[in-house]
Amino acid sequence: LPRYDVLQDLPIRRVGQVVQLDCNWLQFVEQNVDQAHVLILHQNTGQIQDVATKATTRGNIDDLVSVEYSEAPFGIKRRQVRRNGYEDTDIVLFPATLRIYNQLSVKVPIDDTHTRQYHMAVDLGQSGAPTTHSFKGPNGEIEFTTELASDAKTTPDAVHPFATYQMDKLRFQDFMALETQGPIAARESEHLATSDRGIMLLRTILMREIEKVQQGLDPIGVIRDPDHAPLSTYVENYLEMVRRFPAPSR
Repeated sequence: LPRYDVLQDLPIRRVGQVVQLDCNWLQFVEQNVDQAHVLILHQNTGQIQDVATKATTRGNIDDLVSVEYSEAPFGIKRRQVRRNGYEDTDIVLFPATLRIYNQLSVKVPIDDTHTRQYHMAVDLGQSGAPTTHSFKGPNGEIEFTTELASDAKTTPDAVHPFATYQMDKLRFQDFMALETQGPIAARESEHLATSDRGIMLLRTILMREIEKVQQGLDPIGVIRDPDHAPLSTYVENYLEMVRRFPAPSR
């Protein structure tokens, strides 16, 4: 992996994988630049639970003040602002790595119609501040996990349109939304709107970088210097939000 600030400054707590999603890799990556879905699809399971769930087709979308996407070094910077002042800035690192909250999520194609996900979570310490640096979790060990995407289905080996999906967990909701687009989404019949600006930016960058590879050039994300400076994922923004909006006691 390249040197990411989130892995340089915080100890790794967990490494896991999701095996396997029955959909094309690009559908999973495009979901990363469709933040509006979080307030609708995940209105009762999302991490930010400071507002009452509206339980309508609009979900909590009215609590979103703005969402922005812009090209940044090595990827797409995402920024969203909530009405309560929560401001979330993170990044999709080209071509398939997302830093969200205290996690890195990497989407890896298996073939044209199957995708695997790897993720790493770091420890924020007691107050959100970085703990003593190491490459071990709080108990001196890194936890390794494996999750089957088929666990989200009542018939594990079924595929859309014959699968029935559970919707009681955030990840299961995502699996449903990704797989029900079909093995390869029918983009020729899609109807993009203003909230899809991130998807259009991703496609523009993707096509541009494909052309660079065709010319024999390196695309963004290829780093040949092992001693390069850590790449910014804007993790300091998340640490600040953790301090300002501590998780409720459970």
